[in-house]
Amino acid sequence: MAGGQRCPEDLRTINKVVGLMFKFARERAGYSYEEVAGCLEMHVDEVKGMETGEMPMSIARLYLAGNLFGVRVTAFFQPYYHPELF
Repeated sequence: MAGGQRCPEDLRTINKVVGLMFKFARERAGYSYEEVAGCLEMHVDEVKGMETGEMPMSIARLYLAGNLFGVRVTAFFQPYYHPELF
């Protein structure tokens, strides 16, 4: 069963929201795409794809990005904790 009433969100929406939060945290921390790609051992296009939600992020990469940006990994899921802010 793919999706359905028992599933509160779909993967595309979650990837998009996490990507937007990733972009917000990256920009707030002052990192360029190139710097993040180097630190996370990725290509610049992969980082851009994560920010648009086209490329899903692993928990390991979110953890490393959180350390890089100075935020907890839960910051990438902030809209789910405080949806009134978005």
